[in-house]
Formats: sequence, C-alpha cells, structure tokens
Amino acid sequence: MDLEEAWNFVENLLQAKESLNLAGLKMAVEKLVADDLLDAVYETLSYQIEQSIVNSVLPYIFQDANCTLPILVTKIYNQAKSHRDAVQPLILLLDSLKCRHELAEAVQRTYRIEIEFSHQHKITELAEEFYSKAYLVCSKEMTSAEDLEESNCCPCELSPCQCHLILLQMSAITENIQELGLFQNIIEDVLFGIARAKIKERVSTTCASSYSKTLINDLTEWLNNDLIGWLDKVTVNLDGSEILSKERLMYYLYDSFVKLRLDEILPMIIDYPDSRPSFEDLHSVLPQTNLRKQLIVTIKQVYESRILHPGVTTTDILTAYIQSIQAFRVLDPSCVILEIVTEPVKLYLRSREDTVRCIVANLIDESCEVLSDELTKGTSDQDTVDEDNIGEGWQHWLPDPVDANPDVSSKARRSTDIINMLVNIYGTKELFIKDTGICWLIVSSLTSHILLCGRYATLNC
Repeated sequence: MDLEEAWNFVENLLQAKESLNLAGLKMAVEKLVADDLLDAVYETLSYQIEQSIVNSVLPYIFQDANCTLPILVTKIYNQAKSHRDAVQPLILLLDSLKCRHELAEAVQRTYRIEIEFSHQHKITELAEEFYSKAYLVCSKEMTSAEDLEESNCCPCELSPCQCHLILLQMSAITENIQELGLFQNIIEDVLFGIARAKIKERVSTTCASSYSKTLINDLTEWLNNDLIGWLDKVTVNLDGSEILSKERLMYYLYDSFVKLRLDEILPMIIDYPDSRPSFEDLHSVLPQTNLRKQLIVTIKQVYESRILHPGVTTTDILTAYIQSIQAFRVLDPSCVILEIVTEPVKLYLRSREDTVRCIVANLIDESCEVLSDELTKGTSDQDTVDEDNIGEGWQHWLPDPVDANPDVSSKARRSTDIINMLVNIYGTKELFIKDTGICWLIVSSLTSHILLCGRYATLNC
C-alpha cells in the first residue's frame, strides 16, 4: 500500500463503520507511522468531526424550537458515540503498535470546543429550564406520584403531567454526561445557581419576620435532606465537586440567614426578649460567615438613621439601648460587638439634656422590669470565666475577637451590668452626677431600692 492509498483509507475512517477492513487499516497505519504522519491524521480526523458537528448537531440545536436539555444531550451522546466507535479500531491499533497518540483526547477536545465552549449560553439556558422543573418534581413536599397527578399546580407545568418522564430523563442525563465527559462544569454552575435561589427562598419564607423560635436547625435539616439529597441524584460526582460541596452550600445558607437578619435587626432589638431565639441563631452561625464587620456597620447605620435623631424621644432611645445590651450579649458573649456598636448611642445620649432624668425615671419606674430585675440581683447575670483564675472552666474559655478594645479586660467587659452601663454613658459615675446637679433626686429616689436590693456599693454616690 502506497502513501496515497494509506492516507485515503484513514481519511475515510469515519464513514467506514461496519464495512471497515481491519487488515487494510493496519497496513495504512503502519505506512503512515513509518512516514511520521500521525499528527496529520489527528488533524484530519478532528476536522472531519468538527464538520460533522457543525453540519449535523448544531443546526438541530438552534433550529428546533422544542429542543430541550434531554433531547440535546441524547443527540450529542449518540453523535459522539458514533465518532468514538469509528476511531476506536484505530486507537486499538495504535496502542498495539505502542505508538504514542492522543486520538481519544482529540475527539473529546473537538466536542468541547465546538459545543460546550462555543454554545455555553444555549446549553445553560436549557439546563436552567430543565433542572428548575426537576427540582420541583423531586421536592420533598410532593412525594407520591398520585399527589403529583392530582395537584392543581403540577411542578412540571405540562399537560398531561410528565413528572415521571422528567425523573427518568434526569437519571439518563446524569449517566450520559458522565460518559461523555461534557457539560459537567456548565451543569454544576446551573445547579449551584438553582441551589442558591432555593436557599435564599427557603431562608426568606421560613425566617422573615419570625423571631420567637430558633430556626437554623430546621434550615440545615432541609439543606441536608432535601436540597443536597436532590443534588446527589442529578450530579455525576457530588462528593468531588468543589462548586456543589456541602461546605459551600452550608456557607451560603448561613450567609443568607445572617443577611436576612441584618435587614431585620431593629425589629429584632425592639422585640427582645421575645426575639432571643433569633439572636441565639445569629450567635451560632455568625462565626461561620465573613459578615461580622458588615453586621457591626449595619447596626451602626440603623442606629444613626432610625434612632439617633431629634424625632425620637430620649426615653425611646434609652429603651432601645437597654434592649440592645440584652440582645447583643446573646449574640456575642464577649460583648465586643456591644461595646463597638453602642458607642455612638452613648455619645448621642450624652448630648441630650434630659438623659440623666430619663435614666433616673427608668430606675425608679417599677414597671420597667429589666431594670427592676437588675436591681434585685446581687451579681451580674453573665456566665463569665475568670480569665485570671480559669481553673476547671478552662475548656470554655475563648479569646476575645481581634476587634476588641485592648484597654478593657475581657472580664470587665462581660461582667458590667445594665445599670452600670447606663450610668457609664457619661464615662464615670462622678460625671453622671456632676453633669446634672440633681444628686439629691438620685439619692432620694434610689436609696430605698439600693438598701432593699443590697446594691449600695454598686452606685457609690
């Protein structure tokens, strides 16, 4: 066999199919190998595959208005399998001759360039449409086929119902994509986009304006059992996916939850202590996010825009301040966030002429349960660990956050009670009294409370 015959033989390889002459192929390949023309063979076969894709596959994708992801994947899978079967004898022959080649990789690369890379937008569009419906069909809220058929709002939105078909197609697509080695990145990006939307929707519907009970455990249970369970069915290798890793999805869940609570931080403060469970949730998930700094900025902005202005009475500002102290101690037991965010409140209250009178009025008002409870306590209600004598409580000790004021000890920050924080709006008790000239009013109003509650040493007037 001369060189021209050998070249023509290999060039017609893709059309040979069942009529392929294996003996002739062997002679042709040996001739081409001897003349060092294998690279030219790869280029020729790649070009033929490219033309086949352009002339056969792409028109079908863009001219058929009813093309869906299952149809597209099936079409490409059949075409790719045909090309792989055609070149497989040549691959086996080259392997037997111990010739180094990248023929299989060339076929794969051609498909990836001509379809996956060049038409990513179209594939993404079809994938979003299909997997959005597939998630609804697989949702835990509709578990039986009878429920799907009898429901007035069928998830697939097709008539007649095709939910069962979608489930079958979902499984077939997963298998075909795994065998093709195509579209995995596109599909993972689409699935992550859907997962993010579902997480945000779930957080909003479950948690918005609901502060009276802890909800984070319900959210994580839904994520593990529902969303990740579904992704495990539709993803080729969920455990090995960086995009769809459980850690990344859990992070986004926590991130969405914290951002929702940031938008509702003022109503949560106002509703305290009823909103205590929400602050407990924030305490548990905030360290898992990068939103601590944003939380501090947001709280300060809320104070400045909604509370610290002439339209709000001093009494209301003090009420918000007291509730903030309680709430932020739950959110951050180190009290660093409390120390940072309430500084502007203290500065503003210091500028109000009636601040001390309002503080005293709150202290002698028996209807103010928070301050009444504080007066009846002999010690602080904070569960603190003595940092100078940790002893058996060493396993519960945590260092202060990096944004803590180094001039204030952890013990002092955690142990200061609400009454002392009110008095210390002016920096010290002495300034608190000296600023007003109403020492006699404080003494006469509080003496009976202090003597009864054993708190005389606390306010050493």
